[in-house]
Amino acid sequence: MRTSNGSRLTPQKGFSLLEAIVALALLAVGTFTLVSWMNTALLSQSRVEGAYERIDAIHDALEVLHTINPMKEPDGTRNLGSFSIHWESTPMENPRDGAGYPAGRSLYRIGLYHTRVDLYRKGKPWFQFELDQVGYQRVRRQRLPR
Repeated sequence: MRTSNGSRLTPQKGFSLLEAIVALALLAVGTFTLVSWMNTALLSQSRVEGAYERIDAIHDALEVLHTINPMKEPDGTRNLGSFSIHWESTPMENPRDGAGYPAGRSLYRIGLYHTRVDLYRKGKPWFQFELDQVGYQRVRRQRLPR
């Protein structure tokens, strides 16, 4: 092939500057997309791990609260190793006598309590939850039949 002045054209070797810029731009877009995707995946994983930690902590706290009678111990704190719990219970209504079988009053006075539970990790507030639980207190002795 010849140019207009009659000299021969030689084939180009390598890339032109425009081709290099386009290639770098495509590489940058691909890298940015990959980094964004990785960041989103890592943040999601972190949130899921945090949710599992909170669920495990709630299960542990519920196990402890299951053993606590809010009528006798309306507030308190327990250390559970990696975290601690603090609870405060308030009666939802006045406690009343339970029903005895086959008839009459029960040996216990019972009441429904609303309990707020605060969880602390490393001495700092972590999160909280609330639950309703039954409190009881023995107020009578069982009478033996004569």
